[in-house]
Amino acid sequence: MSITASTGKIVATFHFQSMHGAKAIGAYHLRFSLRYTMPGWPETQFRFSNIQARVTVGGQPNLLGRAFAENAIVLTSRGDHQDGGFLMDLMVSPRQMEEIEKIRCGGDLNFNLDLFGEIYDGYGYSYAGENVDAHVNQKSWIDLLKQLDFSTNVLLEIPHEGAPVEEYPVWKALEEAKKNLYYGNYDQVVASCRKALEGIPHNREEVSRVKNIPVGDRKKMTKRERLVYLLDALEHYTHPAHHLESSEDSESYTRSDAILAFGATISAISTRM
Repeated sequence: MSITASTGKIVATFHFQSMHGAKAIGAYHLRFSLRYTMPGWPETQFRFSNIQARVTVGGQPNLLGRAFAENAIVLTSRGDHQDGGFLMDLMVSPRQMEEIEKIRCGGDLNFNLDLFGEIYDGYGYSYAGENVDAHVNQKSWIDLLKQLDFSTNVLLEIPHEGAPVEEYPVWKALEEAKKNLYYGNYDQVVASCRKALEGIPHNREEVSRVKNIPVGDRKKMTKRERLVYLLDALEHYTHPAHHLESSEDSESYTRSDAILAFGATISAISTRM
């Protein structure tokens, strides 16, 4: 990962160090920390400036956008060896973050920074570029997601301060669902949603009555009756993940399934609590 001048001399060598995140309004701020070394060239003073990078992610060339150095830095060689570091900043949309999560599928991530800029060799400017691979392991990425408060594209705030003690298992189950969503354990996301739904107070007689309303009379159902019917259907949808009848009957849930169950469960608890 070295930037070389037209003479073939190495100007700077770059290495990926770590990745961080910061929250922004309507977007997510990804920060790539890079280290560089510059060999000493007593007879020539090289300058590398206007540093940018085209960032891709995953095995395929999935372009995310262009990253820029945090500050307008100019790397200048000296007669002796030097080391340093800087940040490359990239803004991504919520939709892009969701696509990154689909690519990651609960595991590690591989980014590539096609780094480029201008070199001045004492006579004139020339273009130079090099690829820098940035491997981000599962734990580091999940820590970054937590920094960003990222879970899904739809963010719902549910006030639960002062909730009765007997309702705490509901919130614990939701936290488990969110954690498993980070790790790509989609069956466990749905199973945790089922646990949370079981914590909502139910009137079994009301559920039974609504379920037995004849098909021809369902157009006359009240909003309350439709809500009861909907919540019962949601419990039915999440049932296999938490109560496997047999190994032969088990089905796996996808990320889309897990997000559907998680979002619907949060909404259901928001409605009933």
